[in-house]
Amino acid sequence: MDVPILTTEMISVFAVLGLVIVLLVFDILRVDVIGLLVMTLLPVTGLLTPGEAAAGLGSKAVIVLICVMVIGASLNKTGVMTVVAQKIMNVAGKSQSRIVSLVALGTALPSAFMSNVGCAALMLPATLVVAISSINTFILPTHQVNALIMQPGGYKTKDYVRVGSGVMVLFILILIVMLAFFY
Repeated sequence: MDVPILTTEMISVFAVLGLVIVLLVFDILRVDVIGLLVMTLLPVTGLLTPGEAAAGLGSKAVIVLICVMVIGASLNKTGVMTVVAQKIMNVAGKSQSRIVSLVALGTALPSAFMSNVGCAALMLPATLVVAISSINTFILPTHQVNALIMQPGGYKTKDYVRVGSGVMVLFILILIVMLAFFY
């Protein structure tokens, strides 16, 4: 029985894998940063060509989700969402229907570009309705399910905008009626 000999490439792959495991186990870096680090290390070390390293990004759904995460983090970090929440409260005043309408609209639009959970968390000071409104991700294919069916279904962004705009308006109207009825 022949014992396989470890080549330099094999040792390099194990080293990168070991680094990833240590970074993940000890929570040294965020998962997305680790992924980018590996995508950079593999071509730099010559283990993969740049094309092979980027092949995992060949899916439009993956690229869309990455872009949404970056935009969402940017909106959070720059304080844009905090300003939006403050403006909504200033405009709405004490009117419950205005608060619901503005918060639903103010949450529905950003949740098309960022994580709906993050959007809801940022908008919670305005009202509890945000938790319900933030699921309104109909206009753009930024929700994971929409992004995944976009390419196989042959859908374009304009398809989501055309259909999603009407669905969003209907959703907000039903939300306002239901909240008035139950609360």
